[in-house]
Amino acid sequence: MRYSDLIEGRAKRFYIRFGAIPQDERSEIFASPNYLSRRFTPGDKEKGVSVFDAEWSAERQRWLIVDVGNFATLMALLQQQRPAYLVTGRRAGYGMDEETLLRQVKIIETLPYEKMFVLAFGEDGACEDYLPTPDDD
Repeated sequence: MRYSDLIEGRAKRFYIRFGAIPQDERSEIFASPNYLSRRFTPGDKEKGVSVFDAEWSAERQRWLIVDVGNFATLMALLQQQRPAYLVTGRRAGYGMDEETLLRQVKIIETLPYEKMFVLAFGEDGACEDYLPTPDDD
């Protein structure tokens, strides 16, 4: 697929979803260690499908995962080796881990991990490309 053709002339936003789209379009709340103090009961659901905002980088020829509300959640999802999907949909708010929630989700394609990256900031404040792979610890 040529992503430049997909993006050019469109005002649509794109997102990356890890894991299947729930039939009721409501993701289960992920109990991230950083957010355990928030009140929820196991099995509670978000008000939409949890996704990460994404932008196409023509320079790198990969999708940039942006607005990562909780980096620990992203890393946990990658460690679970969930399939990744490039999706669109209607914004429905923000979830427990500050991630974007969508309704009316449409899968554009299955996205290989090597077709995405995230900018990670080190302790020294330096910004580096981080290419997620299912084998990362």
